[in-house]
Amino acid sequence: MLMTRKFAAIAASVALSLASASGGAETIDEIQAGVLSAMDVKADPCSDFYRFACGGWIDSHSLPNDETSITRGFSGAQDDVRNNLWLLLQDASTHASDPDRQQMGNYFSACMAESNAEQEGLSALQPYLQAIAGITNADDFLRVAGQLTTIGAAKAFSFSLVTLYSRGLPQTYALLLAPGKLGISDREIYLKKDATSTRLRLLGQQYIADVLGLLGEPQSAADHYAKQILDIESVFVSYRPQGYRRVKSSAVTGLNFDLHWDQFFAGLRSHQIQELYVDPGLLRALARKLNHYPADTLRAYLRWGLVSSYQDQLPVRYRANEPIRKFFDLQESARWKRCVDDTSTELDDLVGKVLVNQDGTLQRIPLAESILGQVESTFYQRLDEIPWLDGLSLALTKQKVDGVTKQIGFPKIWPDFTMLNFSPVHYLDDAIIAKQFAFQRLIARNGENIDVNGWEPIFSPQTVNAFYNPTKNQIHLLAGLMRASFLDVSHPLAMNYGGMGFVAAHELMHGFDTIGRRYKVFGAADPILSARSNQAFQSRAQCVVSQYSRYATDNGQKVNGKLTLEENLSDTNGLRTAFRAFEAASAGNASPQIANLSPEQLFFVSFTQNFCTVAKPGWEAYLASRGWYNYAPNHYRAIGPVSNSPDFAQAFQCPTGSAMSPKKKCTIW
Repeated sequence: MLMTRKFAAIAASVALSLASASGGAETIDEIQAGVLSAMDVKADPCSDFYRFACGGWIDSHSLPNDETSITRGFSGAQDDVRNNLWLLLQDASTHASDPDRQQMGNYFSACMAESNAEQEGLSALQPYLQAIAGITNADDFLRVAGQLTTIGAAKAFSFSLVTLYSRGLPQTYALLLAPGKLGISDREIYLKKDATSTRLRLLGQQYIADVLGLLGEPQSAADHYAKQILDIESVFVSYRPQGYRRVKSSAVTGLNFDLHWDQFFAGLRSHQIQELYVDPGLLRALARKLNHYPADTLRAYLRWGLVSSYQDQLPVRYRANEPIRKFFDLQESARWKRCVDDTSTELDDLVGKVLVNQDGTLQRIPLAESILGQVESTFYQRLDEIPWLDGLSLALTKQKVDGVTKQIGFPKIWPDFTMLNFSPVHYLDDAIIAKQFAFQRLIARNGENIDVNGWEPIFSPQTVNAFYNPTKNQIHLLAGLMRASFLDVSHPLAMNYGGMGFVAAHELMHGFDTIGRRYKVFGAADPILSARSNQAFQSRAQCVVSQYSRYATDNGQKVNGKLTLEENLSDTNGLRTAFRAFEAASAGNASPQIANLSPEQLFFVSFTQNFCTVAKPGWEAYLASRGWYNYAPNHYRAIGPVSNSPDFAQAFQCPTGSAMSPKKKCTIW
């Protein structure tokens, strides 16, 4: 786990440190030591492969007091990104050599000036708080809500982008007026009655009351408003969409005579939105709820929404009692870590642009491209072996694999941040500027033509993640993930395919899961499977549902096999595809022996070691109980796919009927 260190902020030192932190070439001895130290070689790989691959790492790692869990692969990559950014941002804050560095250096400096942030408090939000104080009716409420939306405080409403189709193909982006962002991150505490949700709801209600108290409300009034705010926000989680309609913004009021929605668009001011998509039912439901409460409640709701939207940039007292942190007894992260993460989040692509040019990403991209290409080729070649695909479904599937587009690392065209002017001392002012710019970028994409080969800005490049976009049939492998232990040019192919190869195959297989199979080659909203092949797919998918539904967390909470199906399918199918791609790539190539493992064994060990996890008691059970979390616990993300793999059983000579090689294995692709 990352340890806080101080580094000299001089360019030469930074460059050298970055090269080291980004994974300079490791020797075979160093690679072997890393793999072996994570293992428990005394464990039987056929009885508990997770323990065999991860036991040493689990035993040697304790959980930091600001984390609910840490994972060897993902947390390790995130630590590497954060370390590199920490060096870059320190340097940029004192030795800015270009406008990009100056912008991010100023933002980071303002964040690190904690005493300034504490002293300034809410001063930069005062104009918005004054606007809220002037609300006397629903029209005022809507106008101010529109104003707050432009600075990222969209608690009542928010905008998102949807894809418009023509003749079944994606053509342009359009704006959708969506439910607002919840003040409490866990949406299910508004609805569920179980002990965990009830406890979190009480903590959430107290948190809202605490924030309102800091804003000057007497305790009794703060408690009263907190209950009403939770009731208002419950509309967003209890409502079920009834269908979106494309309307002129000036005509939204005609859909609902209870509120004058034109006032909301007036609050957006210079952001002209001519037309958008809305769900009339949602607007009516929200109108009924808002009209139920007097103006003082509406004012309290917007005050809470504004402050909770900026809690990361405000003095610590405004976030001290966050429900999840309190529930799991988490400490606040060190200031430097918070500032690195916030700068990376708010200045997303600007930070990514500087990072990828200095952290070794450019040198790793060719290997990532090669791995993804091999994965695609292997899957394509194996399609003829799939017994349940009829002729039409096989042809459409091959066509879709052929048409997959790829974005590796970072966008080819970067957004322009030069018009921004961040201060090195006024942190909250900077955050407002950054959130305004993010809103402007979103609105500017309304009506934009969709480039199926272009970058999709869902995540910033430095994010430790990868994703598949079904409407574009596109895979993104982000630069944040291109580092050990997922990808390292000095590692054997078995490790790189067990890491990045699995990730690439996992994302590819999302194009052919229960959602992806509904889209054709260029993102056309049309199924690729015939009725007969689809029935066979569903039958095989049910095997995976049943398999994961038998798993349970440490406190007995069952995994929801249906909810986690998409990811479980991609894990199982992805591991099979990645292994076959590794076999193809390594054919005829000598490979050094690591940890007394064959290359095939090393592949599966490397795959599993990226999921080695240490978590707070109850954390994985909590996630398993949430309807918004669609991943199995990491333990089962490792052994579930492994136990479905005949290749694994052969590599470790596991007898049929053993825990890691059951008689019935779930197979689809």
